[in-house]
Amino acid sequence: MKIPFIIGIIISLKLIYAITSDVTPYIKEFDDTNIAPTLEKSRYSFIYFYSDSCGYCVKFNPDFENLSLLYNSNQSSNTIPDIQILKTNARANKRVSQLFSINRYPSLRLLDFNTKEIFNYDKDKRDLPSLIEFIQQRVPDAVPDYNHFQSNVNYLDDSNFDLATTKPNSLVIFTLSFLLDWKDYHYPNHPYQRLTHHESFQHINFSLVDVDNVNIQNTIAKYHISNFPSLIYFKDNHHFKIYNSFSQNHVTRNNLSVNDIETFLNNLDSDDVQFGTWYDSISSLQKDIVTNMNANAPQQYGKKGFNVNQSQNIIQLEDLDDEYDDVLNHIEL
Repeated sequence: MKIPFIIGIIISLKLIYAITSDVTPYIKEFDDTNIAPTLEKSRYSFIYFYSDSCGYCVKFNPDFENLSLLYNSNQSSNTIPDIQILKTNARANKRVSQLFSINRYPSLRLLDFNTKEIFNYDKDKRDLPSLIEFIQQRVPDAVPDYNHFQSNVNYLDDSNFDLATTKPNSLVIFTLSFLLDWKDYHYPNHPYQRLTHHESFQHINFSLVDVDNVNIQNTIAKYHISNFPSLIYFKDNHHFKIYNSFSQNHVTRNNLSVNDIETFLNNLDSDDVQFGTWYDSISSLQKDIVTNMNANAPQQYGKKGFNVNQSQNIIQLEDLDDEYDDVLNHIEL
């Protein structure tokens, strides 16, 4: 839509320019006191309007932070960027909310500063791939900079798994890319990526296996992995601890949060089975599985790969619930 008088309004605001950094130097926030100096920094501005009390804003924040890292990290003070990624507290800043006709949260707008045209974000999802696609459609010259994504996580498959896990204190997550909590595992603001920077775990070699996208069948068979997500911690060449790998609990089997991983790491020396089970060899693992299968304990030891299809059904139901909640959240009362 066109806003004929927007340039006159924002230029009349003789206010000091200031950018705040909430999480990283690439997160740019502005408010009612610096609208014009902020928006004139780039022809295009992709703006996230949020509210502190909005639960869906909290859920969206990691995707926005990753988007900011992609597009704001490659900007130079000597050149005008093709696009800048911005955020503003829409409840606290009434003037900027009125300029962009904001009446719900979160809201996303793309401003062409030259034409004063504003585009509403029209994708069904607000995940990072959808955000990038929207920007590329509207601003083809804006290219995300992936060079700043330097991960401490090693990505494994059958070809490098054995070599990587010969290193002492190696932690390996087995997950599926469609699981809601793990779909963006490769981006810096994912909790698992952040965990690698935790001062208490600098001695640990962090790795991840994306089971549905790499060749890992031999390793899964070797360690009898039958649930995702799950993990194995390799203390040394002979001792390893498995957690959440054999779970058949319909309520908790797809749950492995970073908080769970941190709790696991803080209880490595515990023999309590709630924190996993230690093995001193593959043969001891196989013996344990046979013993428990003979003891008629299918709730703990399932057929390898049995949970994958069931977990897909669970995730699909969760997606439907999320979409329904999203509709309710945006109904104006």
